[in-house]
Amino acid sequence: MGDTYFLQNGYVIDFVEVTEDSRCPSDATCVWEGQARAIVMLCKDGKKVTTKELLFKGNKEEEFSHSFGKEETKITYNLMPYPKQNTLGKLDYYLEFIIE
Repeated sequence: MGDTYFLQNGYVIDFVEVTEDSRCPSDATCVWEGQARAIVMLCKDGKKVTTKELLFKGNKEEEFSHSFGKEETKITYNLMPYPKQNTLGKLDYYLEFIIE
């Protein structure tokens, strides 16, 4: 957490925090896949544009769209690493992004 991801035209995504991670560990059998939530802040030229809560369901990539100036950009994201039973509560989280 605390990472900064640089985008186009002076935009950055600041990874603020993980507020929840109840995803089923990859080495466990669960009734529910669980979910995780993370807060990111989108900034331009050092000024906050918006704050978003990202929702992760199980081990699936998620996506959102945002207008960066005149262009609509699709951002696919995932929260890593995915938990295992022996790492619960001990993860050094980071985000993976694909920007189209």
